[in-house]
Amino acid sequence: MLMVSGARIEDVADAFDGREIEGITFHLVKREGLILYMDHDGADEDTAAAVLKKGAKALPRMKNMFLNIRIVDKAGNIR
Repeated sequence: MLMVSGARIEDVADAFDGREIEGITFHLVKREGLILYMDHDGADEDTAAAVLKKGAKALPRMKNMFLNIRIVDKAGNIR
């Protein structure tokens, strides 16, 4: 699972939830303030994180915004 945080996080949720980007479908699991937890059907976490970051940075409102993406396992450990 990916933990995504930053400003204008609602734009990321709207752009990625339920959509397929570069062969990876993302799903919003939960939202906690300015943090999104996104699940995906990609082969590995690192690739999914890179696709999400690249896609989010391409959004017009996210162009100059800070975005932090971390990998979280099922136990809640952040990598």
